[in-house]
Amino acid sequence: MTDKQKDKLVKIIESCRIHVDRINSAYNAVKDLIPLNSERFTTMSTDKRAFIDQYIFRFSKLQDLTGQKLFRETLEALGEDTSQMTFIDVFHRLEKYNIVSGIDEWQVLREIRNDVAHEYPLTLQETIDSVNAILNKKDELIAFFERIEEFLQFKKLL
Repeated sequence: MTDKQKDKLVKIIESCRIHVDRINSAYNAVKDLIPLNSERFTTMSTDKRAFIDQYIFRFSKLQDLTGQKLFRETLEALGEDTSQMTFIDVFHRLEKYNIVSGIDEWQVLREIRNDVAHEYPLTLQETIDSVNAILNKKDELIAFFERIEEFLQFKKLL
């Protein structure tokens, strides 16, 4: 691995870690409202709404950065050429290295994130259900990132 590749990987890891920290911070600010219901949702403070928005934003950023960059850069650090690989190919290669597992779990995370991130009109209950779903998936998303980070540290690639 070149110094340039290592620097790129370190920057991605650092950015992911910032997103994780902000996810946890926002989650801690609203965890007393979980699970959301219509009363809690309609009466929550502006600050709590802002923390939920921050959580959703950071969740989306972490998922994008992990899935679009960290997965590929990890394989590149291992000497793999990912330029012609689809996302599914990249994920399956990571599984072969026993770095991550559960493509179905990753796709569920994507679907939940997409449900809550899109700005199309939803009923109040659909909105509440989507926000609850994403709030309940924090640990699974963070685990994908942490598994890769631990692997890279174990292999002394960071």
